Amino acid sequence: MALSHFLLAVIIPLILFPEQGADIIAQAKLIMTDKFGFLYLALGLAASSS
Repeated sequence: MALSHFLLAVIIPLILFPEQGADIIAQAKLIMTDKFGFLYLALGLAASSS
């Protein structure tokens, strides 16, 4: 139940404000790739292999 509330809390603002949501997602991706680059790549590889 808590996971579904979390997903709704993330998805609804993205639907209502797509431009701002895209900016926030781009900033989050930039932080993930800059600060945790190796971990980000490892997670991507792990997800694609399973």
